Amino acid sequence: MSLIFEKFNAKQDLQKQRDLFVECFPENKGTSVESLDHYFWKFHSGPFNPHSFEYIARNDEGEFMGYYAALPYPYSINHDSASAGMVCDVMTGVKARGKGIFTKLGAYSTDELSKKCIPFTTGYPIRKEVIPGHLKVGWKIVMDLPLYIKVLKVNNFSIFKRFKFLSPIINWILDLVYSVRFFSKEQYSTRIISPEEIDSLPGYDDFFTTWKKSITNYLIKSKEFLKWRLGAPEKRYNLIAVYKNNTLCGFVITTKTIKEGISSLAILDIMVTNPKKHILSYMHWQIEQLARKENLEAILVMASSKWASLYKFMRNGYLKSPFKFVLIIKKLTNHFTDNQLFTPENWHLMWIDSDDL
Repeated sequence: MSLIFEKFNAKQDLQKQRDLFVECFPENKGTSVESLDHYFWKFHSGPFNPHSFEYIARNDEGEFMGYYAALPYPYSINHDSASAGMVCDVMTGVKARGKGIFTKLGAYSTDELSKKCIPFTTGYPIRKEVIPGHLKVGWKIVMDLPLYIKVLKVNNFSIFKRFKFLSPIINWILDLVYSVRFFSKEQYSTRIISPEEIDSLPGYDDFFTTWKKSITNYLIKSKEFLKWRLGAPEKRYNLIAVYKNNTLCGFVITTKTIKEGISSLAILDIMVTNPKKHILSYMHWQIEQLARKENLEAILVMASSKWASLYKFMRNGYLKSPFKFVLIIKKLTNHFTDNQLFTPENWHLMWIDSDDL
């Protein structure tokens, strides 16, 4: 079987791509992520030029063997702006597995990205089995990004399904523990808005300018980027803006999700201009109130151990779960040094940096 690697033609082969997506990610069958609307939003509507990079592997009979895509996310790396290729929706068909196609397609696609002057690519695999294929073509593991969880109700956790009589007791204990506060609510005010309202949110541009001064490598979260990233069809996001003396000092992005059968509030991003314990305790309390209002059972957040510590996760009831993403990076040009890209402490990364959620 001979293989052909080439740029993906959505006008010609979109249905083949969608069929391969369902084959490789059956958990998304019947969801909005499977839809054509989601595809066109994700790959053909972003505030980038070009909108995306898409490549395929097919056999000489025209059958799709694999697909590899990247979105040019805007980053600042030590004060130098660049587009990073955020690799996503990488997939090989069932019949194509175990034949080296994943590795060959990855090598071809990243070579093409380097020709487009993309300086590096990022990836956030959670499935261990895909990592060796990336490492074979030059990717490097930078750090683990664990999922942290704050449990609000235990009713649907597997162990408590077997011992249902314990659930009310544990829930009562959790409510009691979370009722202890370490801040004064009077010194803060909060606005909860949708992404469509961010243009009218007072102080965001000044807030982001202040926030980024203390971060070495970060996603450039302009209003334009946020409106696109949080504009997926049939998805709903809440933005929590915290003010002190009418100055925006904290910003959180959330959405509802279900992980392992647990209805959860997922935190896509947290930014704080001055991460002292009182503002963080207040912000975590606001996040908890939103989760309880939605009658959710847990709060989830992806972050490095550095930011989990700085954002006081443990102090505010979060525990490290057994699940983790891994940040991997492939350097495609010499625009940035290894130290700039592969030093974990340089990065502020959360769920918003990926395409998940």
